[in-house]
Amino acid sequence: MVEPASKRGIYVLLDMHQDLYIRWLHGDVCGDGAPYWALHPDVDPKNNEALKGYDAGEWVTAYAKSEEVRRCFTNFFESEEL
Repeated sequence: MVEPASKRGIYVLLDMHQDLYIRWLHGDVCGDGAPYWALHPDVDPKNNEALKGYDAGEWVTAYAKSEEVRRCFTNFFESEEL
C-alpha cells in the first residue's frame, strides 16, 4: 500500500499502535498488538501475569497493572536490536 501511494505523491504515516502486546500476553482479549519479536525475551506469553483482571474498556490501566507490558515497552524503546 505504501509503494503505490508513494508513486501517486501520497505520503504515508504508519501507525505503530500495538495494543499493549495483547495478542501474545492475553489470549482471551482480542487485539492486534505488537509482533511476537517485540516481546521482552524474559516474557513468556504462555505463562505470564499480564493483564489479569483486564477490563477492555479501561485498556490504559493495563500499563500500570502489568509488569510484563511495562517490560515489553521498555525493551522495545531501549533495545538496540529493536
